[in-house]
Amino acid sequence: MAYSVIDTMMTGHASPADLAAVGLGASVYSSVLLALTGVVSALNPIVAHHYGARRWDAIGPSYVQGLWIALLLSLVGMTVLAFPGPELGLRAAFGRGGSPARPAPGHRRRPRPRASPPAD
Repeated sequence: MAYSVIDTMMTGHASPADLAAVGLGASVYSSVLLALTGVVSALNPIVAHHYGARRWDAIGPSYVQGLWIALLLSLVGMTVLAFPGPELGLRAAFGRGGSPARPAPGHRRRPRPRASPPAD
């Protein structure tokens, strides 16, 4: 999350199109990260349940299965992050997101300050 804030602060000075691209990239990244983290974090209560029931022999296989699920989901996540086109198409279909090159309706562009000519 802090990476997105720093990226936004750094690109905010470049151009509106760059800032929109960073915002869109952060949105895709956080969506994938939160979804996969939520699935993998389900391993904690499973292991805790085995521990509380004193089923020591069941903790190892559950943990290993969780590692395999994490490996599989990391491959899925890397694929989605490498090719975000389908996710962006879904966002556009449901009315979220838009083209970074086209400003939102009603958006007024703020004029950039111009450098004053040097004083003689």
